[in-house]
Amino acid sequence: MTEIARDDEFEHALDNWVLAAFARGVRSFPELVAALPGAYPTDIARTVYRLRGSVPPDWHDSSPVSVSRAVSPAGWPVEHPLDFDWRFTAHAAALLLDRCGTGVPLVFLGAPSLSREAARRGRRSGVTLVDRNPVIVTAVRESCPGFVAVCTDLVRGEPVMVGDAALAVADPPWYPEHTAAFLWAAARLTRVGGQVLLSLPPEGTRPGISSERVDAVSSATSFGLRLVGIEPRALAYSMPPFEHNALVAAGLTTVPNDWRHGDLATFTVVQRTVERRPCAPGESDDWDEEAVGSVRIKCRKCSADEFRDPTLSGLVTGDMLTSVSRRDPARAAVDVWTSGNRVYRCPGSAIFRVILHCLAREQDPERAVSEALARGLNEVETTLVRRAAGQAVELVQREEWELAEYGHRRQERDLVETV
Repeated sequence: MTEIARDDEFEHALDNWVLAAFARGVRSFPELVAALPGAYPTDIARTVYRLRGSVPPDWHDSSPVSVSRAVSPAGWPVEHPLDFDWRFTAHAAALLLDRCGTGVPLVFLGAPSLSREAARRGRRSGVTLVDRNPVIVTAVRESCPGFVAVCTDLVRGEPVMVGDAALAVADPPWYPEHTAAFLWAAARLTRVGGQVLLSLPPEGTRPGISSERVDAVSSATSFGLRLVGIEPRALAYSMPPFEHNALVAAGLTTVPNDWRHGDLATFTVVQRTVERRPCAPGESDDWDEEAVGSVRIKCRKCSADEFRDPTLSGLVTGDMLTSVSRRDPARAAVDVWTSGNRVYRCPGSAIFRVILHCLAREQDPERAVSEALARGLNEVETTLVRRAAGQAVELVQREEWELAEYGHRRQERDLVETV
């Protein structure tokens, strides 16, 4: 298991939040997760262990937990961790759509499930989605034919043009460069007098969030936005399967499905921005993707001009990352990453992608790899391709089963909640 660097000040804050929750009468782990300001469950579990001498005698690890359904319908692509894809619960989506009003042009930035909810409410036009994930954009185009769906990276892609939306909802990944870029795009796309609704990470999300939030509001001001207010924990997200797997691998099985909440910041557009789009640090991380059944697998971009070993090898214990944080040091070494949060080393990730492509279409991987290389395979290469194909089949079968089980558990909990 890889270890994310600790921050003493943040650890001290966690201690205080947990002790205060104990003093308020919180007596179970699910209740504690819900009571803290966005702290990740593994951080909370570690804090409880650190404070084990102060844990109340009637403390227990589990209790009935509330579960809210995700808005995203069956048939949509499963979430992948590299897409930073968390989808609003039905309650959060309804809250946001209620703020949007009727008959006015809307823009959703990184919030595709709102397009589906708007269509469900009877909207047939006047909605634009901007998202960098091509499979999600395709799903919106197919399920919401009257809407505009644009596939672009708001951080590093082509800058958006000036628009005339009455309201924009921005749901960026919770990192500074994404928040700044989404705010800039929202300011460009929204008319003067319109509003921008932004999801902000709560105070307990990770070290340094407080200063990041201050910077976000400062950026918004420079883009011509005026802060109206911030509503704590207003936006709930439904836990994606990859996060469920990560928490289970970390030994946490009682985390509520809707534990993750964002704070809702509301801004008014007071003037058109003349600022250039903020520059993002570092370089983009490039991946290719294949879908086999419901399972999405991303392979780090590399050349397929020469043969490299396409077999998967272990990177972390159990092949499952127990974190969904960008700060996890293991991420830099990943070559193949599944939608179930399994990670592997693979020198020939491009060849492995060819194999996945063939499996999805029930074609012969050996022949396809040979055609990609424009030559025949030798005995060693043939053996490696067959081995990699077997690994891929086993991997897809396992994650298909997990997705079916996860969906079944959600349905059961939804029925209990309804009753």
